[in-house]
Amino acid sequence: MTKTIEAPREVQPAAQKSAVLQAGAKIVLTEDTSTPRARIEGALRATDYTPHPAVTKKVGLVVAADPDSASGKARKARDYGIPVVGEDYLWSAVLAG
Repeated sequence: MTKTIEAPREVQPAAQKSAVLQAGAKIVLTEDTSTPRARIEGALRATDYTPHPAVTKKVGLVVAADPDSASGKARKARDYGIPVVGEDYLWSAVLAG
């Protein structure tokens, strides 16, 4: 399964307008989320994505409670050109099926 997602316009780095997420793609969660982390991780696994604890160049997406976050993970993701999206976007674009 391959899924192309468009990052919301407000969080698109200049060079990163979309991300191609393939089955097994690593997705990092950062900050506290409104949905329990275990539930999000379960939903990711159920849709063939891999929850990952840290941002590396092999990560496809970072999900933050606040997409404008200045957390270390979000900053590193932006440095690597990885989209940082909010939890709502995760449910509506990535996990919607």
